[in-house]
Amino acid sequence: MTRARELLTRARASWTGFWHAPIDAAPLAAFRQAFAWTMLIYFLAWARNADEWLTDAGYHPSLAVDPVNGPQLPLIPSAALPFVGALFFGCLLAYIFGYGRRVVVWVLVAAASYTVMVDPISAFTINRLFVIGLFVLAIAPEPTPGKDGEPPTQRAWPTRMLQLLVVTQYFASGLCKAIHGDWWGGEDVLWMQIQGIYMTDAAAWMVRTLPDWAWTVQQELALWFELLAPVLFLVKRLRPLAFVLGLGLHFVVAVTMDQLIYFSLQMACFYLLFVPPEWARKLTPGVA
Repeated sequence: MTRARELLTRARASWTGFWHAPIDAAPLAAFRQAFAWTMLIYFLAWARNADEWLTDAGYHPSLAVDPVNGPQLPLIPSAALPFVGALFFGCLLAYIFGYGRRVVVWVLVAAASYTVMVDPISAFTINRLFVIGLFVLAIAPEPTPGKDGEPPTQRAWPTRMLQLLVVTQYFASGLCKAIHGDWWGGEDVLWMQIQGIYMTDAAAWMVRTLPDWAWTVQQELALWFELLAPVLFLVKRLRPLAFVLGLGLHFVVAVTMDQLIYFSLQMACFYLLFVPPEWARKLTPGVA
């Protein structure tokens, strides 16, 4: 009984430490900055068509016809759109440069949530990840200043939640591929998907140029990377392999699938949560 009690005590201490121990704040700060810059790039790219997905100038099915994909919140009046845009981008820039972060982040959470709910048809994974990521950053406690020149520390749980979010997303994606479709036995699944509606000029060139086996190799690497993501990311010695496979996957996605470069940029932000704190400080000098 004593041995069992000791093991239980150690397990409880490890669990508590995993979530609540003070850790270096640099990786989360680096993620915050990269995540916000990616949001700025993404929304600037779509701002030219903002009226189509935020006002009645675009197509929005009525709730009576489609209660799932119809606007769940009122649309913005066309005349108010420039003012709403100025407020949003102003808050986003303030967040990036450290002005009133604890306040403006909630404006960004509300804006990200609104874009998902007002036009569900156009909202993809990237939009939902902005909502989740910003919400975690909004409720995260402030870093504690270090003593005697030591770096600031941060409670572990915000970083852990975001780490588990990306690992779970990869694993769930791999599991869906393994259970549904022909990813296990088929050799040309990726080759066919590359030629879908998202096909870019680069993808067309690759389809014409690369041998068939190259697509099979990429397909297998993508599947096994996603299925093994929990191990690859959580075991520190395997993280370099996770970085090579994961960032390689997102590079291929960005090059071969139209408009998905923004999603690849967003996913790359999560990798900053796994880098050594010293690297995070070098990547984002002066960021607090």
